[in-house]
Amino acid sequence: MQQPIEWNQAYERGKDYATLTTLQLTELIHMLPDDLGKRHLDIGCGTGQLNRDMFHRGYQTIGIDTSDIAIKTADDSIDANNQLICFQVGDVFGINERQFDLITCKYVYTFIDNKDIFLKKVSELIGDWGVFVIIDPNILMLSDDKKPIALTAEDVSSQLSRYFDVKIVNKSKDVYYVCRERIA
Repeated sequence: MQQPIEWNQAYERGKDYATLTTLQLTELIHMLPDDLGKRHLDIGCGTGQLNRDMFHRGYQTIGIDTSDIAIKTADDSIDANNQLICFQVGDVFGINERQFDLITCKYVYTFIDNKDIFLKKVSELIGDWGVFVIIDPNILMLSDDKKPIALTAEDVSSQLSRYFDVKIVNKSKDVYYVCRERIA
């Protein structure tokens, strides 16, 4: 069993985690429906790069992370008077009142302990016709020492399909799981 990561310790040492390139962000945007609303939640936002990028593309965005050090860094990177982007220390279970059009979870899903409870909560937070996107490293492209940071596409898809209709988009080094509300 993998030891839990001490996220604050990593951020204190100046560690930041993988960000999306402009090309990856453009590919993500093209995976979304044209008429998707602009309320965004990023789960495990780290220092807030994806939130800032989505804000610049017209989204009202909230980033959550369990690391208060990462959230302070994210907060320091934005104008304090900006009401369209904010960051919060916590996890998805601390959010109750919002319905989001887009929820992202970038390079975090592997580290979530109880995936079933997590996915149930995400399904409750997505608004009508909303989209949930998990971006995860492609385990097939990782060296053996990096494989613990990813799951197989089959495992992730199986977990997601309990709550969502899932489209898997393989982009070489990453796998995008684009999830929509299951239509009965």
